[in-house]
Parts: sequence; structure tokens; C-alpha cells
Amino acid sequence: MDCENDLKRAMPILKQAQAALDTIKSKDIVEIRSLQNPPSAIRLTLHAVCIMMDRKVEKTPKKDNPKVQEENWWFTAQKLMNENFLD
Repeated sequence: MDCENDLKRAMPILKQAQAALDTIKSKDIVEIRSLQNPPSAIRLTLHAVCIMMDRKVEKTPKKDNPKVQEENWWFTAQKLMNENFLD
């Protein structure tokens, strides 16, 4: 019973989210992808998208010590956008 009530509450939210996704255009993805230092909300959202799409984090050289590699989810997200979201 609780599951059915939860589903009834969640469905309108899901439909609203799907409708919002339908408004995204390729130019929007190009703009986001080109950001050198995106806002934290964009980074967090795309980090989550990478995880949901089972992407492994890319490693890139640290800015302050190029000999050391660090996880770079933004780089991973940019690659994902290049591969999947452009016409």
C-alpha cells in the first residue's frame, strides 16, 4: 500500500522531469560542455549522470602537480556529452 502511494506521488514529478528533458537542445549541451569552470550544481548533476550511465571516472594530471593523476568527473562528463548528446 505504501509503495502505491509513493508511486502516485512520484509519477507527476517524473512526468515533469521528462517534459523538462524534452526542452534540452544540442546547443544547450554544447554550451555546458564548453564551460571551463562550471557552477557546482552543473558539476554535481553531470557527476550523477555519469554514475547513472555507469561511466568510470577519467584521471587527469593535477594542476599543481602534473605527475600525479586525480579523478576528474568534469572531464568524464564532457566526454559523455561528446559521445551521447550531440546530433
